[in-house]
Amino acid sequence: LVGKPPFEATTQEETYRRIVRVDLRFPTPAPGSTAVHVSLDAQDLIRSLLRRRPQQRITLEEVNSHPWIVNNAISMQEIASRFLKTNVAVHSKPIGASSATTSSVQVSNVSSSSSTR
Repeated sequence: LVGKPPFEATTQEETYRRIVRVDLRFPTPAPGSTAVHVSLDAQDLIRSLLRRRPQQRITLEEVNSHPWIVNNAISMQEIASRFLKTNVAVHSKPIGASSATTSSVQVSNVSSSSSTR
């Protein structure tokens, strides 16, 4: 969430020790700072996922109902809409075409009858 690993330390050996101890550290920005802040809900989700004993980790069902996921998730319809907006295939003129030929844009559409997962 902040662009660096949760166990990062100054040396590789210390990083490994922190992983074994599950010694997570989240950045705490100074008051008035523009540094990235990790919300308490996000910290809780990460801690719940990175438990040392697998039996103590939350299940996928619990992840789906976790407050951070519920408050930050977007619908599959919104994902499809964003994908279509950013993945328009642009085709320029073919090799050997005259300079008078204009570029064309081709947009593929996803069927609305496709099922969501």
